[in-house]
Parts: sequence; structure tokens; C-alpha cells
Amino acid sequence: MADPTVRPISAADITTWDYEADVVVAGYGIAGVTAAIEAARAGAEVLVLERTGGWGGAASLAGGFIYLGGGTPLQKACGFEDSVQNMKTFMKAALGPGTDDAKIDAYCEGSVDHYNWLVDAGVPFKESFWGQPGWEPPYDDGLMYSGGENAAPFNALVDPAPRGHVPQMTEKKTGEQGGGYMLMKPLVEAAEKLGVRCELGPGPEQSAALGAAILAAGFTSTSHTIVPIGLPPSHDVTEVFDTLGREKVAAETVAGVATAEPETAVVSGESESRGSKRILVGLAIVVVLAALAVLAYFLLL
Repeated sequence: MADPTVRPISAADITTWDYEADVVVAGYGIAGVTAAIEAARAGAEVLVLERTGGWGGAASLAGGFIYLGGGTPLQKACGFEDSVQNMKTFMKAALGPGTDDAKIDAYCEGSVDHYNWLVDAGVPFKESFWGQPGWEPPYDDGLMYSGGENAAPFNALVDPAPRGHVPQMTEKKTGEQGGGYMLMKPLVEAAEKLGVRCELGPGPEQSAALGAAILAAGFTSTSHTIVPIGLPPSHDVTEVFDTLGREKVAAETVAGVATAEPETAVVSGESESRGSKRILVGLAIVVVLAALAVLAYFLLL
């Protein structure tokens, strides 16, 4: 647990810096690695802090589906026509009333660029389509229907197109090493080539921020302005994360994508918890429906 007494301290009060970086990224999952890559490409010196013993997060254990469309090169290679407008129409219909249309529009309009960004960063996609129903392709196929695009009533609304893009992965092991692993691995390798540093911990062999003072420099891609932010020595990486949040220093992501405050590093744990609860509820519903189906089968015999 984080120590509530830990507070930011003035950079002037720290005599020795254990780590220094222009940008400090809290967490080395899919969001952390993409932020690290873009910051490094813009010329920042990047330090990633990961509280566990390795990179990956939940993404590396997942099936690896990335929902993309609007006419990606993979869709075209597999013989499917898709458009940004059709993707928008489907998503707004499938998500129901109350959607944030501006966010959906931006997501769909940038979808092809998102795909190309992943490919440029080294994420592999096999140009093959898996057309059978299921949770995810059992082999290394790169494209699959994953959002119900070909199911009623949506297939009558717009021409259906598969948008589930899956990184190519051989010898899949569900829950251990799947498409999500091959989404993370090349991105981490790309980050390392760009000079991104990662400190892992806590753990007996790790020393990430354990008793360390960290200088986050408030990097901006245009002016390279240095605004020192003192992070205190800590015996728990979680405390460093919380300190980053309390300091409320704007962490600018590059390429004009977004500007977020490090408070998100604190909130992310709460969001993950809520997401886990939703997953558990969904699994419970699936189990109940399966039981009802079996009961109905025997009643009809």
C-alpha cells in the first residue's frame, strides 16, 4: 500500500539524483509503451517505472485484439472493403444511445493511421482471415469479426467488415502467451532501440525507485524546457506513482495526440478494478446462459 505521508519535495532539497529523465512514464503496459515510444521519438529522454517484475500488464495476457477499420491494409489484403463512415455508423449503433460522437469520429478517422503506426513499430499482422465463430483465432490469422458487425441488426445497417486485428503469434497459450504478448513484445523492443529506460520493482532483484530520488524534467517537444520536479525516495514504486499524481505535472504526449496529467497513473488502478469486475460479471452471465442451454437440451429430449 502507498504511504499517505509521502509528499513531493522541492528539487532544491535533493542533493543526489538516482535517476533523471525528461519524461517519466508510470506503468509498462500498452499505454505506457506507446507513450514512451512517442516521447522518445520526439527527442525526450524517457524513464519507465513498472511496479511488477516485467513489462506487459494485462495486455500481454490478452488475446491481442485491436479494433481497427476504415480500410486498413490488412482488411484490403484479406479482400474486405471498409470505410470510415461505415465504421462510425456501426460503432454508434452498437454502443447505443449516449455515445460520445466526437470521440468515435476521431477514433475511426485515425484508425488506419493507428494500424500503420503499429506496423511501423514492428507489430506483425498475418494477411489471413479467420471466419469461424469463437473468442479469437486459434492460429496466427490476423483478421476476424470481433464486434458483431456481421450479425443482425447491424449487418442490415451497413455492409459488414471484420475489424478485429490480431498480432501474429505462433504456439499460442491462452492466458499465458497469445496475441497480446506479440502486441507488447515488438513495442517494448522498439522502445529499447529508442533508448527508453525501464526500472522494474519492487522485488528482491529489482531496484526500481527503491530508496531513489527521481528527477522528472517537464519535457516539451518544442522548447525542451526543463522544470525540475522532485520525487522523494520511496520503498514502494506505488508511492512514486501516487506522488506523480499528487504533483499534477502535465505530461505532454507527443505528435499532438493528447495532453494528460499524471493523475491518470493513480486513477488507472481504479479503472482496472472496475474493468475486472465487469469481466467477472460477464463470465458469470456466460456460465448461467450455458447452464440454461444444457437444461433446455435435456428438457427437449
